[in-house]
Amino acid sequence: MSLTNKIPRLQRSLVVPYAKILKSPAFHAQLLCQFVINSVVTLLQIYLPLYFKDVLHLGVIANGTYTSVPNIVNFALKIVWGITIDRAKERKTVSGTFAVKLSQSIANFGGALFLILIAYFVDCTNPTTGFLFFCLMYGCMGTLVSGFYTSLLSLAPKYTATMSSISVFCAMMGRLSTPAIVGLIKKENTLSEWRTLFLVCAVANIICGTVFLIFGSGELQEWGMEDEVKEMKTIEAEKTPLASMQNLPDSEDNDVFQSALDMDVPEIYLNEITLTTEERERFKRRIREDSMCL
Repeated sequence: MSLTNKIPRLQRSLVVPYAKILKSPAFHAQLLCQFVINSVVTLLQIYLPLYFKDVLHLGVIANGTYTSVPNIVNFALKIVWGITIDRAKERKTVSGTFAVKLSQSIANFGGALFLILIAYFVDCTNPTTGFLFFCLMYGCMGTLVSGFYTSLLSLAPKYTATMSSISVFCAMMGRLSTPAIVGLIKKENTLSEWRTLFLVCAVANIICGTVFLIFGSGELQEWGMEDEVKEMKTIEAEKTPLASMQNLPDSEDNDVFQSALDMDVPEIYLNEITLTTEERERFKRRIREDSMCL
């Protein structure tokens, strides 16, 4: 029987605090963002070409250009904003919570602003203006990754897998809701119907941004640290049996044995201690005499 088998170990299975996760206001704010953002993004990705065709009367090439370029702007802003906000956090210029709230606010309130402008000031007579507004709106939405996405990973890194599963479920619900909402509002592809759709998305963005601004967080939550505290207690409990071995009778190799006990590991590794062959044999013999075989 090895030395490690004689040391009692506490159960280290990860217990997910589902109740505390589901009661967390910061997590609820993140879920709302997932639902709203995915609903809006689905509208833009699937139905925007129809808007360009039926309302702005664009041709195939112009339609493809108007649809793709805003996504390129979004991609570029994601990289630039992500690097900028991460450097600000590294320099302690902003806190984690301030960073995610600022990023989410730009995405939600900026997106809502340009959706309202598109709803009231864009028609078939000024498609270029609409193109500019869409590029700016997509640019604002490029800060989303540093907003509620980062918040999800920051609340409780230990439970990210569980929380991500719940969050993705809300995201899918948001995507599934979009066709139903569009079907209720859009009947004949008129400008007024699209205006209503854009205004609904703008209001949803404003509500989402306000909730996250109040309840969102980019810091580790207390319930996310509980398991770490328990694990520290487990480690201390594992060290106790080794400490009890220090009561061995004094001998010429006691100093060598004591140096092994002082190691900050639960097992004694002979290869990490510089011993002569004679000292190594004497060390093993002492352990065997106490019924603990390595």
